[in-house]
Amino acid sequence: MSLAFMFGEEEHQFNEHELAWKNKDWDSVKKLADSFKQDANSEFFDILNRINLNKVRLNADACENYSQYAINHVMSGHTDCVYHAYVLNLLGDAISDQMHFDYLCESVIPRKRYGGTKAVSDAIEVMSDKTFIRCVGKYYEVSDQRATEYVKMFTEDQLAHMKKILRATATESMILEANPQAKKGDIAKVVRVIEDWNK
Repeated sequence: MSLAFMFGEEEHQFNEHELAWKNKDWDSVKKLADSFKQDANSEFFDILNRINLNKVRLNADACENYSQYAINHVMSGHTDCVYHAYVLNLLGDAISDQMHFDYLCESVIPRKRYGGTKAVSDAIEVMSDKTFIRCVGKYYEVSDQRATEYVKMFTEDQLAHMKKILRATATESMILEANPQAKKGDIAKVVRVIEDWNK
């Protein structure tokens, strides 16, 4: 009990975040903190708006869904950004996400850019194949092109085995990284296809 009533002050009512913290209920704290996260799609377009329009700083290293590949892919769809995407592709993994964001934010002329992503998304099967290739590339630490060559060399048994192994890595953010043009409904369909990898 506090002494607030003696001084004519209202006693502080704790909100759900403060209660979870005071009770050391870390599961509730994590759940409440996660409620403030953006979904991967809206966060991706927020990042693009910060680069193209607002020029607002972003802590890209702390951003879970920051994908250099996806951003380069979208930016390369605009003629005035092709050079910048080319330079960043040459640097590859040599720079951090923060350096990638800062370069684009400072070098790209602020304007609204339409049609950087494909207007029509790929078929669901193609999107799941691209996701699988991206997962193979991450697993073997090679490029998508080299991962495609690996997949062509797999036998049916090896392919089925790799899909079982990589099922856990094929998250929504991985799907979006492999298919930056994917819509929210497409991602859900790809997730259902990926769930069949275990069978």
